[in-house]
Amino acid sequence: MTMDAGRALACAALALCLSCSSQGGAAMHLLARYDAGGRGVSLGAEPVRIAIALDGRDCAGGGRVTLYLRGLHADGGSSGGYRVLLMPDGGDGAGTPVGTINFYGIGPGIARDVSFELAWTPPPIRNGRCAVHLSLQPAGPPEAGGGAAIDSVELWGQ
Repeated sequence: MTMDAGRALACAALALCLSCSSQGGAAMHLLARYDAGGRGVSLGAEPVRIAIALDGRDCAGGGRVTLYLRGLHADGGSSGGYRVLLMPDGGDGAGTPVGTINFYGIGPGIARDVSFELAWTPPPIRNGRCAVHLSLQPAGPPEAGGGAAIDSVELWGQ
């Protein structure tokens, strides 16, 4: 391990420790993961809607919830940005902006992860289950160059 890699690892560990202590020591845990059966989420010129099913117990309370987009990657060239929206129950309506992702500087063999804190209003519970609906909408005209994708979409809670 190089000195720079060691420093980066130490900084990441320190940030994790500080983050936990600032949250009263409560650990984050995986609530749900969506990866389309291992295929990931392909992005293109049309909006992509995702429903992430949760156990109703995870929707019953408040608390901190983080949306984690793991493995953003592009086949080549430049792929534009996408707005990430938290959609109302059922996935219809305008949606609440969460943030924007882009794929600039990402090419073959390069991937990155992005996370967003959600302004969490738990969705309604039906038959012991609930679902979080997301929309990934192109933030402009599609660019030439290759397809963009996300390996998995995860929800983490406290």
